[in-house]
Amino acid sequence: MDVVILGVGSTGRAFAQACTGGGVTVTLCSADANDVLDAVDSLSSPDTDGTTDVGAAVDGADVVVETRSAAVETAREQLADVEDAAPADAQLLVTVESTAVTSLAVALREPERLVGLHSAAPTAWSGPIEVVVPEGASEQQVEAAESFVESLGWQPLRVQDTPGLVSDRLRLAQQAEAIRAYEHGVADAATIDRTLTAADGHDVGPLELADRQGLDAVLEALDRLADDLGSRYEPPALLVEKVEAGELGRARGEGFYDWDENR
Repeated sequence: MDVVILGVGSTGRAFAQACTGGGVTVTLCSADANDVLDAVDSLSSPDTDGTTDVGAAVDGADVVVETRSAAVETAREQLADVEDAAPADAQLLVTVESTAVTSLAVALREPERLVGLHSAAPTAWSGPIEVVVPEGASEQQVEAAESFVESLGWQPLRVQDTPGLVSDRLRLAQQAEAIRAYEHGVADAATIDRTLTAADGHDVGPLELADRQGLDAVLEALDRLADDLGSRYEPPALLVEKVEAGELGRARGEGFYDWDENR
């Protein structure tokens, strides 16, 4: 199987790493030749190659995974170019954070070919992966996407193309309530987190996770869901205050915890 991964950021590299071995050949593609070489070298796999030519990369591909971040209009243009250059039977997959897959598929001559992928884990591509079904998607393409995710050793979770999907809705609701509990003095941050890690088996508590994600990113995501789904996702006042004060979590050294060298 020939897999082409467009983009060599952390998401593209995660897919490439998961693809290596098992008779899969991987081609990494990005506009910057140095970035491509660095990504290929980091994988140290004889089945991995790189190029800056998107058309040449996807010509003959079995699976194309679009991971490049871009505004919606640019992403549509990129996907339309991929559709023109890729074989008619190639799987077309796009990774998304907040953009609706349906809004991207409209750029294709055959929009039913496009299926979205979203990591249910907020800080890494591994384990559970949401397979995002846009309006009008082909059942055959959705099943093929699920099989591809399984072939990487990940767990596919089929979800509809709606704001927040499942993982973001549940995680952000929990984080917002944890922040409110902290804000109202119910318990300190460590106790709130330990309640979830000890009682419910979470690896990381909601406040520590928010610090790791970046409080500005959490605030942006809550604002987006509040616009789409209503006041139940309204960001807590304390979160807004911390972001305005520059207390953004791990990256800045202070959030709900004090961080020293990412600890």
